[in-house]
Amino acid sequence: MKRLVFALTLLLLAAPAARADLPPPPPPPPPHQAAVNPGPALAAMAVAVGVILAGAWISRRPRNHLEPQG
Repeated sequence: MKRLVFALTLLLLAAPAARADLPPPPPPPPPHQAAVNPGPALAAMAVAVGVILAGAWISRRPRNHLEPQG
């Protein structure tokens, strides 16, 4: 029994010395940067595409010109 206690004591005392040989753990990663919100840019692009498509559609429609009277 004394040998078991002695072995456990040596094991517990040797554990910090064994860990001292290991390199320190790497530093924690930097905090995650917040994602850029693409909402305003995406909305502006959608408006621009809509205006261009509306202009193309209007330019292709037949125009109802008033005929000269008289």
